[in-house]
Amino acid sequence: MMTDHNPEDTSLGIYFFQLFEPFGGAGTTYLVAELKKRHWIGIEIGAVEDILERFQKIDREREYLTRIRENIIVYSRKKRYEKESDEDYGQAIP
Repeated sequence: MMTDHNPEDTSLGIYFFQLFEPFGGAGTTYLVAELKKRHWIGIEIGAVEDILERFQKIDREREYLTRIRENIIVYSRKKRYEKESDEDYGQAIP
């Protein structure tokens, strides 16, 4: 049994799937796995046109998520700065 492996090691053509989704539905799980750069495999017995359409728009989704992350980072840094400024207010300067 292999307990330690590198999921990115494909030297033998073997992928260690980090996600198996047997009920594809709208493909949301597949899309998120792809955006998070995870190896995945999925099954869907119904029509897959909607899933394929979502994957055709994946670059737009990736750009949107990048903007959200950047805004969160800026907001977090701003709040941290405000908190540190409030804590420092009124303290003696060494």
